[in-house]
Amino acid sequence: MSFSFSNQLDDDDPVVTDDYKTLLTGLDRILFLIDCGSNMQTPQKDGKIPVKVAFDCVKSVMLNKVFSSDVDEVGVILFGTASQNNAPGHEHVYILQDLDVPSAQKIKEVEAFGSEGDKDLTTEFGVATEEFPLGNVFWTCMEIFSERTKKTGTRRIFLITDQDNPHKKNTNLRNAAIQRAKDLGEIGVEIELFGLNTGGNLFDESLFYNEIMNVYQPTEESDEAQLEKVRAPKGASNNLDELLERVRRKRPKKRSAFRIPFRLAEGLEIGIRGYNLIIEQSRGQHTWVYTAAEQLQEVETKTTYKCADTEQTLMPDEIKTYWPVAGGQSVFNNDERQKLRRSTDPSLKLLGFMSKDVMRPYRSIFHPYFIYPDESTFEGSTRTFAALLDTMLEQERVGLCVFTPRTNSTTFIVAMVPQRERVNENGIQTQPPGFYLIRLPYADDIREIPPTTIQHATEEQIEGAKGVIDKLYLDQMYDPADYENPILQLHYAVLQSLALDQKAVEDVSDNTLPKYEILNKRLKDCVPRLQSLLNADTEELDAVSSSSRKRKETSNDDAESSQKRARRPLSGSKSIEDCYKEQTLDHCTVPMLKDWVKQQGTYPKSRKADLINQICDILDKRP
Repeated sequence: MSFSFSNQLDDDDPVVTDDYKTLLTGLDRILFLIDCGSNMQTPQKDGKIPVKVAFDCVKSVMLNKVFSSDVDEVGVILFGTASQNNAPGHEHVYILQDLDVPSAQKIKEVEAFGSEGDKDLTTEFGVATEEFPLGNVFWTCMEIFSERTKKTGTRRIFLITDQDNPHKKNTNLRNAAIQRAKDLGEIGVEIELFGLNTGGNLFDESLFYNEIMNVYQPTEESDEAQLEKVRAPKGASNNLDELLERVRRKRPKKRSAFRIPFRLAEGLEIGIRGYNLIIEQSRGQHTWVYTAAEQLQEVETKTTYKCADTEQTLMPDEIKTYWPVAGGQSVFNNDERQKLRRSTDPSLKLLGFMSKDVMRPYRSIFHPYFIYPDESTFEGSTRTFAALLDTMLEQERVGLCVFTPRTNSTTFIVAMVPQRERVNENGIQTQPPGFYLIRLPYADDIREIPPTTIQHATEEQIEGAKGVIDKLYLDQMYDPADYENPILQLHYAVLQSLALDQKAVEDVSDNTLPKYEILNKRLKDCVPRLQSLLNADTEELDAVSSSSRKRKETSNDDAESSQKRARRPLSGSKSIEDCYKEQTLDHCTVPMLKDWVKQQGTYPKSRKADLINQICDILDKRP
């Protein structure tokens, strides 16, 4: 879902509904509607079959849901088939998979109809040869979503088709389909359209789908500029090659990180929602299991606190914390500690405005938040938010605010930086309108660097360095979409191969490795000249360059050998007891120390020094 405030100053404020309040929270439900008409099953000039690429998209979304959430649901409905499978009994509508959490079996079924699968949709379900009501397809979606009584979360339909003007000659069916689609919108179901260009025909959303997507419709009095804007496809580029990328960008759930009031002045408040647009992706939380039983049994984790001196088990209310102060200990219980943390109620308070030129990127100490208006808490928030955004963009101002995201959270000073909405030539929103909240440091956070002197380079050395920089200059800006985390991708690939009984994965594409061959060609003349100007040791630099070139060739071997070394037992190594007697425990590795402690029936500590003390305490008690 994209946000736009371009018409908020002229239109009425949006109506607050229960579905609006529950949007962006809870689980995510995605229902794929895939057109299985004859054109969608006809190979294109590049040999790709649109409907198979659509199933590749379904597989990609399912795999993402498997790795990112265990409650999100995905379903698949085919329309335009000769067969039917749905509760109302509509013809040419086939529910391939009902809304459910993706499983290995469901992913395999989808994969079988994809580009690398061997199943044929025409053979399995046939192709409709007569016109059928598109409204029945939306009706089937309504039935499926209505069966899910739990309303929290997002409900979306990913519609993949190449038919831009269904029911062109049948007004009754056309109006019925539009009404059914609008009924879905009224219950909070969002339709995401993925129109495709097939057979040389360009997909034009304005012929039918703009009315479903609540896009501006021209009137007889509309000027030519407005008409041209409507005629242009509003969705993403409709090329088949870009379908997977378009679905990938629509895939993430939009969940807010906080919902708080924004106090512009005394007596003037609006509601806002905050989002994490950038946050480090991790592998996810693993689960401890017990494998000795017939089936895997999940382990329940319990934490027990003991007194270090008496070994007495302590209850949570008996435990307090302290901070060292002036050689003493200031003790606090949990309630007192919470009061120390709480300074103000969750809110964003405006202090004033300043020129955007005073912003310094290096002063940011945390990833930024991005805020949108929240009409559910204060009516009129969207209109006020839009007016403030447009004014700050026009005057090139940045706001300075006090920010408390949630109860018991630290209060921060933030810069409120406006961002203008941007769309590409195909009409897709590439940059949403809103404000970034960039955390700024307090005086206590500033650290001074030690004084140092830098030897200034000569003009010739500067010119030589410029030559190297010019050769390595990147024409395009950094796009995170071009660089996937190789560690995460390998992790996901291994899990996928195990779950789907696929061939074991040994390596994945790593775009973070420098392209040494290209770099060496570009720097062939620049580096020797710079070396001579710097009076550098040519042999030493050549050795470094040579080792860098070999890094790409040996990275896979090194990774594999390191894994083997980690699993290989230390033959001939001394026992922990021998190292204890010789006072050489510090020569042992942390895994060795932890394994030995576990064998003694004790939970190992994390730091090496603590592990050594733990082992010494155990062995000191032995006769």
